[in-house]
Amino acid sequence: MENGAEPGRLPVMAMKRITHAGLVVVLWAGAVLPVFGQQADAGAQVATYTAAMEAADRAGDAEKTLEWGERILALEPNHRFAQMYVSSRLPERLPADEAARTATLTRAMELANKAHSQTEAYFKGPKPTEVSAEEWAEQKRIQEARVHDTLGVIHLIREEYDDSVFMYEYVVTLTPENGLSQYHLGAAYSGQATEAQEYIELLRQDEAKARAERADAAALQLILDLRADADKDFLEKRDKAIETLARAAALGGASAQQARPELERLYRARNESMTGLEELINLKKAELGVR
Repeated sequence: MENGAEPGRLPVMAMKRITHAGLVVVLWAGAVLPVFGQQADAGAQVATYTAAMEAADRAGDAEKTLEWGERILALEPNHRFAQMYVSSRLPERLPADEAARTATLTRAMELANKAHSQTEAYFKGPKPTEVSAEEWAEQKRIQEARVHDTLGVIHLIREEYDDSVFMYEYVVTLTPENGLSQYHLGAAYSGQATEAQEYIELLRQDEAKARAERADAAALQLILDLRADADKDFLEKRDKAIETLARAAALGGASAQQARPELERLYRARNESMTGLEELINLKKAELGVR
C-alpha cells in the first residue's frame, strides 16, 4: 500500500495477485473477495482484506472494518492502514466490563500511536512519482486527520482533556468541516472547564481554612493569586467550549444534535438566558461557509 496508492485503490500488481490467488470469488460491499486456498500467498490475502476493510469503513460498518482489519494485523502486524482503521473503530465498540473497556482503549491507543508514527515517517519520505503534489498533500491531510482524531477521542473517553484538546485543535485545522471533530473538541474544552471549576472549589476551601486559622498574609495571598488564575482559566475554557460547540451545531447533522445540550447548558450559565444563541450559531455558519 505504501507505493502511493490511496486507501481503497489497490496497486495493479496486487489486483493481479488477487485474481490468481482466489479459488472462488465473492462480492462484499463492492469489494471482490476470493476465498483463499491453503497455498494462497499472504501478500494477496493482505491486499484483498485491505480492500474489504476499506469498503466496510466507507459503508460505516464498524464490525466488518474491525473484522477485516484484525485479519490483516494477524498476517502483517505493522500494516499502517489496518492500524489506522482498527484503532479508529475500537473506541466505537467498547465493552461494558470496565477491565475489558480499559484493555480495548489501551490497544486502540497503541495501534493509533504506531499508525501515527508510520504516517509521519511515510510523508516525510519521497513522494511517489505517479502521485501529483496535490494528491500527495490531500492524502497527507486526510490520513493525519484520521490518526489525530483517533488519539483525540481515546483521550476524551479517558477524560484526559488536555491531551484530547491538543489532538483535536490540530484535527480541526485539517478538517474544519467535520462536525464530529468540532463536537469532540468542544466536549474536551468543556471537560477542561469542569476540571477548572473543581480546582476553584478546592481553592475556596483552602481560602476559608486559611482565614479560619488566621494564616499569615503571604500564604493567604498565594491562595488568592491561584484562585484568580483558576477563575481566568475556567472562563477561557468555557468560552472556547461554547464557540466550538456552536461550530458543531452550525455544521448540522448528528453531531449538531449531540453538541446542542452541552452548548445550551454552558451558554445559559454564562448569559443567564438563551438570547443570542441562534445568532451565534448563524455567525459560525457564515464563518464555515455553511448555507
